[in-house]
Amino acid sequence: MYYGGYANFSFGQYTLIGFEPLIAYKLFPKFSVGGKLSYEYVKDKRYETDYESSNFGVSFFARRRFFRKLYAHIEFSEMSYKLYDSMGESERNWIPFLYLGGGVSLPITKRTSVNAEVLWDLIQNNDSPYKAGQPFFNVGIGVGF
Repeated sequence: MYYGGYANFSFGQYTLIGFEPLIAYKLFPKFSVGGKLSYEYVKDKRYETDYESSNFGVSFFARRRFFRKLYAHIEFSEMSYKLYDSMGESERNWIPFLYLGGGVSLPITKRTSVNAEVLWDLIQNNDSPYKAGQPFFNVGIGVGF
């Protein structure tokens, strides 16, 4: 088993603070499956009215290690976003994502590593808050038993 997570921070006109704890199980020495919980606080001051929301979701992923430090990653995620229209009205929608990509795992100690990955969303849902084709970059810590 291993656990860890990611933290996201962006400050300024667009503020985002997010956390994604994860837990995973190694089914085979080079293949693991796991899940993540996600939460993010967003405050957007780029418009006449400030928009503020809390978004949350869940993900399930699989990783296949190809070399000691390199891995492939696939992940299905559903996030509940508070979406605003041009009139400032909001509604909460569940948006699906299917991420595909890979990463590198750099050991810090015998059981701790820093992970960096780049992922692309294959679903490209119309309500997604992200631009089509935009890659996602994650950096986090992993601790294994």
